Amino acid sequence: MKEAFYIAVGIIKHRDEMNGRVSDEQVKQVMEHPATLLQIINFNHYRCLNLFLFLLSILPSVILVRLIGLIAQRKQLM
Repeated sequence: MKEAFYIAVGIIKHRDEMNGRVSDEQVKQVMEHPATLLQIINFNHYRCLNLFLFLLSILPSVILVRLIGLIAQRKQLM
């Protein structure tokens, strides 16, 4: 999921340069977490990170993209 986050950051950063505009819904699809909330709660490692990424993935696509953009700017990834 951490890799999916960085992929989403790259897509958001460069989506105007890509052939055909990448929609917010497509970025949301990249961020879909493969685990359920119950599985994440039972993780032994990286529980907090996965919980955060899971919560991001259930947000509406417009909010998800804006929030990823803000996080990336704050972390200076963009």
